[in-house]
Amino acid sequence: MGQANSGPHWQNDEDVSNCNKCQKPFTVVVRKHHCRGCGMIFCSDCSGFSGEFPSKHVFTPARLCESCYNKRGFEKHDARSACQSCNKDFGSEGVTKELCRNCGKLTCGACAPPSKGLPAVPSGVRICPRCVTSITELGEVVRSEAKESSRRFQRESSSF
Repeated sequence: MGQANSGPHWQNDEDVSNCNKCQKPFTVVVRKHHCRGCGMIFCSDCSGFSGEFPSKHVFTPARLCESCYNKRGFEKHDARSACQSCNKDFGSEGVTKELCRNCGKLTCGACAPPSKGLPAVPSGVRICPRCVTSITELGEVVRSEAKESSRRFQRESSSF
């Protein structure tokens, strides 16, 4: 239902009288909520998950249904016992659980310190080492393409 570039197509409020998951009827007390992942309408119980969309520069948690939450690969904070990067046990003294804001995997605070100077990532957002590498490589590709485009423009404008 959702499209990668334009976001999800939102289901019309008027077309829905029951939650798309549990079929609970909507009332003045049981309100409708759109999942920011798929655009479908759910009750608050069935859309009580949240996640961020770094690829769309959304770093604040957005409401998600369980299906979209699971598709994004977010891990609940009690889902892993060790860091995905260094395998340190989260039960060890000084090893904190942090959620990578790009891939949603759990990592330790030492492996995912608050970011500084990554392209398109606000300062202070925690990103795991694997995603930092991907974001950095993407930034280098974008910078390289921008330089080439600038050179091409200068060549074309100098010929006028």
